[in-house]
Amino acid sequence: MFDTGMSFALGDEIEALRETVHRFAQAKIAPRAGEIDATNEFPRDLWEAFGALGLHGITVETWWRPTCTSAGSSGGRSGSSSSCRARWRTCT
Repeated sequence: MFDTGMSFALGDEIEALRETVHRFAQAKIAPRAGEIDATNEFPRDLWEAFGALGLHGITVETWWRPTCTSAGSSGGRSGSSSSCRARWRTCT
């Protein structure tokens, strides 16, 4: 190949994150993968464990926030509905 002189390394912090997630997946997800696939349900305890590792919203910048609303009736349909949409938020 050719050398562009550019580095695409993600850095030590990202490598540490990748290693942490890899170890977690091997220890907590892999042993249960068959059960998860068979039931087609994502175990709540894994979601909580992701949060404990700080993985919730990891790709969401602080200036990008979700807005969620709930209404009794929407769009001519009866019953309750909820919607989430992202919005821009001004950085200060």
